[in-house]
Amino acid sequence: MKSSGPIILAMVVGLGLMFAPPVVSGAGTQSLLIPLYVYPGCSWDSVIGLKAQYSVNIVIIANPANGPGYQKDSVYAEYIQKMRDAGISVLGYVWTNYGKRDSSIVEDEIDSWVSWYNVSGIFFDGVNVSAGTEGYYSSLVNYVKGKSQSYLVVGNPGAYDPSTLADYTAIFDVLVIYDSPDYPPSWPSGTDPSKLGAMVYGVSSFDETAFKDLASKAYYVYVTDDGDDNPWDSLSSYVADEAAVLAGVPKVNYVLRVSSHNTTGYSVIERYPSYDVSGGTYNVSWDVLLRNWDSSGAGVQLMYLVLDQGGSTVEVHFDWAYYGNGTALYACYGWTSCTDTDFNVTSSWHRLAIAVDSASVKFYVDGLEVRNVATGGAVEVLRVGAGSWDKTSQYDLYIDNVTEKAGVGSVVETFDCGSNCYFSTLVGDVGIVPASTVAVPFFGSSTTVVVLAVTAALLMRRW
Repeated sequence: MKSSGPIILAMVVGLGLMFAPPVVSGAGTQSLLIPLYVYPGCSWDSVIGLKAQYSVNIVIIANPANGPGYQKDSVYAEYIQKMRDAGISVLGYVWTNYGKRDSSIVEDEIDSWVSWYNVSGIFFDGVNVSAGTEGYYSSLVNYVKGKSQSYLVVGNPGAYDPSTLADYTAIFDVLVIYDSPDYPPSWPSGTDPSKLGAMVYGVSSFDETAFKDLASKAYYVYVTDDGDDNPWDSLSSYVADEAAVLAGVPKVNYVLRVSSHNTTGYSVIERYPSYDVSGGTYNVSWDVLLRNWDSSGAGVQLMYLVLDQGGSTVEVHFDWAYYGNGTALYACYGWTSCTDTDFNVTSSWHRLAIAVDSASVKFYVDGLEVRNVATGGAVEVLRVGAGSWDKTSQYDLYIDNVTEKAGVGSVVETFDCGSNCYFSTLVGDVGIVPASTVAVPFFGSSTTVVVLAVTAALLMRRW
């Protein structure tokens, strides 16, 4: 029989040690603690890929609907099992409202997590670490441990009270004492780091020194550059750097290789965002390794968007040597209006971007606007992709650091997952096997900084 919150508190006050302290796992392993508050898909695949590449302990927090929701979600069930099969721990999110939520409701949500999904434990959010709520949380932790002593139970107050820190680290397996933007300015001394966690957001770039220092103080740690209203709705763009640090190995950057090794068809990667830009903006960008491809054919499409403009479709695209028109980068609106961007330096990485709103389509190379075409009406982005070229030639196209933004949302994919994660759909024409599009290791940074020709030549031999 479940007890209500007030009754539990009264018993604790009256009897002191009525509840035995829960068994604490105390694994003591440095881990990535990732709040993955996004529907299963690309980001989840990326985490699975990280686990395959780096020998690092990973714990993710699943949160379908501020908790398990009202019914089982088959997609969540499938992906949680994929995580577990990959050796990744999955915690179910439960909100406690700082000790004010009825414990019977909290226990119902714990039951749902255990019965619907193969979780590894529970993540209690909104934890109150003031004196007086110890009994409330001890009871809940004991309830979880009653399901399985192996369950990991993490509490997230997001802060700490020095006078009660020892009490609450004894209650929970792990206590997240920092959940805020930027790295913590101070940290409590004398506490076992295997009992502490930190979740940091709004950090624009990876700082290896700061991350190592934090990971030495809190063994359950995660830092992200996401800093909007929900910083946990996308995966950190430098999560692979964090995994590499915890694994104690150099980071290997993966780039996506789109290969055309069959002259009977196209090799293409595509996504179908189907985003209406009325009143908003859609933009996509990625890095491309420009190479002096044979210009005798139709050229290589480095990026393209298919737009619906009032019922008629138009393709806007970056081409290298479109229809054989010289070794240069062209910005094209449709198939007849192409402008030479004057970027013709090969063996170097350049960042391409196309931004679409209801008024115009803008093309950018390395952050510089190279073309602006008025659209004059409602526009829907139907498809985004790369890699189509003529059927008489063979090419390899390398891209990395894909960023897609629609309105206020964004998707970031660096292909460090070790597979084709960002492009959820691969399409191919006759004779082309989608598996020819793979992520391959790139030993170095695929930033937009120009790579010396001799270095690029060495890298090509590795591929």
